[in-house]
Amino acid sequence: MKNEFCFVKDQSGGYKKVSFEDLLFVKSLGNYLQFVTINGTFIALGALSALESELSHHDRFARVHKSYFVNIQRVEHLSPGGLLVGGHEIPVGGKFMENIKETFILQHVLKL
Repeated sequence: MKNEFCFVKDQSGGYKKVSFEDLLFVKSLGNYLQFVTINGTFIALGALSALESELSHHDRFARVHKSYFVNIQRVEHLSPGGLLVGGHEIPVGGKFMENIKETFILQHVLKL
């Protein structure tokens, strides 16, 4: 069974528990990561590529831009310009859009 949470070292040197269900997205801020959850936001030291490697086995997450890693289950809207996740507009890089549509979104589209 996959873990449904992790602990992330925050700016204070402590560890913040992050529930994968509550995580909306992670944004790269250079050498830091901004974690945005349904309960708020916090900053941690790290690289988006390392986070992606750690969470690659979880099918709920996807890299959608060079600076964004999102919880696909929290996507509210997909448009040619990007995603809406928890009320936040997230850009989607051109090389990521087809993968997002094919792998995650189109699997759940009602064919009416």
